[in-house]
Amino acid sequence: MNKPHKRIFTLLLCTAVLLLSSCRIVITTGPDSGTSAAEPGGASPTPFPGNTGGEDPGAGSEAIPETSGSSEEEIDPYYFVTYRHAFSDTSLPEGSIGTGSVVFYRENEDGSTGIEEVPWEEVYAFEKQGARIPRTHYYDGEFPPEVRETLIPALDYSLAHGCFCFSLALIDVTFDKISAINAQITKVFGISDKEYYGFYQYGDKIYERYKSIDIKLLSSKYYGGKCINCWRVNLLKVDSGAENGLQKYAAALKIANEAVDDMPAGLDEYGKALYLYKLVTENVRYADSAEEYLASPEGVSPLYDALVKRRCVCTGFADAIYCLFNLAGIECIKVASEVRDGDTSLGAHVWNIARIDGVYYHFDATFDSGKSPGGYRCFGISTETVIKDFYRYPDGFWDKNIPECSKTLSEERGAAANT
Repeated sequence: MNKPHKRIFTLLLCTAVLLLSSCRIVITTGPDSGTSAAEPGGASPTPFPGNTGGEDPGAGSEAIPETSGSSEEEIDPYYFVTYRHAFSDTSLPEGSIGTGSVVFYRENEDGSTGIEEVPWEEVYAFEKQGARIPRTHYYDGEFPPEVRETLIPALDYSLAHGCFCFSLALIDVTFDKISAINAQITKVFGISDKEYYGFYQYGDKIYERYKSIDIKLLSSKYYGGKCINCWRVNLLKVDSGAENGLQKYAAALKIANEAVDDMPAGLDEYGKALYLYKLVTENVRYADSAEEYLASPEGVSPLYDALVKRRCVCTGFADAIYCLFNLAGIECIKVASEVRDGDTSLGAHVWNIARIDGVYYHFDATFDSGKSPGGYRCFGISTETVIKDFYRYPDGFWDKNIPECSKTLSEERGAAANT
């Protein structure tokens, strides 16, 4: 190499070294991987609260989990994804998605969009202090630990703070661990695949999009023997055909939390279930016309329609019970099935299964709407009863993962369920 070329090469090398030495990025990996009381006595619950007076989640004192495996390394920004790339928005400021925080994408009241970068410690603290987001733990065993300890807390935070999209970078949380869980996360958060509608057009055809939570891998790169994956999670707002879908969800959730806070003190699981079931059946009515309801220009927001409008179809009743029971600490899921009378299909139906004192039962507030406890037919019944007396057809739409419901609550509790 002649001297002029050698001098140029040396100068470029020194410049590169200076640039790299000035770029220090700290990466922090994610963490490693009922009271008893007397019978309620049939006391009527107070009506659903209004939109004021709710308390913030309790400021618990539990410590933030230690992030074991934390390391400080110098990493080229090439290994991260920019805000603009993560959210497909060129108006966003400069910056990249690192592994020490979650970046939330929100829509402001004036219609503008922006981002909020939240350290993992704050996300974990919010989770430990009581996120107040209803979600069943029945399916938790199907999630890899990395998902339960990173993605789920981020989803809680996002839903509670009105952020309809977020992005996060995780170390060694690979595609095979996260790609197959969209449907399970939908179940955990009680958001049925077809409750929030969105449409996209391809050529002359219009297709419905059913996913209300959608996870996409944006980037996968290796550094120092570890795989840095950046994910984007789209929530209700993105795929919802309901006008102001996420805002409606937040408004309904606020009412649900207030209703649970207003429960009488000292109720056991049975007492809580009866109180909340009565709250729904006394205050919510089936829509006058299911066809008009489903064709509403505002779209369908089942939880909002149940708790705010007080008019809905079966999905709204099931959403309300799911939400209230889980917020009260009662394990509850939603289940769907075709309904048949002999060989005649009567359509699909959605209701709930909940665990009371360690035993699972069916609950169908749609069928009991407008009735007093003495007239309840679907408060804590067995699968055999659901099939025999209420024409549920355990094929087609039936969820194969439902727990065994072999008993009827009234048999377990005597006549208490009908008092």
